[in-house]
Amino acid sequence: MHAGRYKARAEIDRNYYGITKTEVAFLLKHCATCAKARTGKTVAPLESIIVKELWEHLQIDIIDFWHLGQRFKWCLHVRDHFSKF
Repeated sequence: MHAGRYKARAEIDRNYYGITKTEVAFLLKHCATCAKARTGKTVAPLESIIVKELWEHLQIDIIDFWHLGQRFKWCLHVRDHFSKF
């Protein structure tokens, strides 16, 4: 198993002669080990929140002001995705 493009290139240069950078890049691009390592790094596409009526989907955040020494210790923020209110 190789440790990446630069380390694989250095190891190939130490042991072999006449292998170009493009050939090493091609090898690593089609390497089964690299393909398995790359699969966990994909990110799912973002999806819009689609709602059809009021109060169907809410976003709630609680903000803590305790460390600031304010009169009010908490702030509750609620947003309805249908009305944006």
